[in-house]
Amino acid sequence: MRLPMQDYCQWRSLGILSVGVLLLCFGHLCQAQEMTIGRSLVAGCFTCHGDGGHSQDKTIPSLAGWKESALFERLMAYQRSNQSAEIMVQLAKGYSESQLRAIAHSVQSLKP
Repeated sequence: MRLPMQDYCQWRSLGILSVGVLLLCFGHLCQAQEMTIGRSLVAGCFTCHGDGGHSQDKTIPSLAGWKESALFERLMAYQRSNQSAEIMVQLAKGYSESQLRAIAHSVQSLKP
């Protein structure tokens, strides 16, 4: 059975709109999942960098107040480093690039 052209255009528009809504919802779900992963990963950092990223040890920097891009670049530099004696180098090598990006994204929300 063939649909009249007007009905076909309405159904096609509805289909395109539905796909758009699904993609929008999926994008929000992915972003929420990434934030949850980032928060989980950054929680391990608080062991050394202090509660909420506020270090009490002058030899360990606070994480709170870091900009996402700066922290991500620092973490990637640790990951590329060959100075295996440094704890941050060892830790950074245990994460994927996307995990390091999620950590940096979560850290930027910490209040200085």
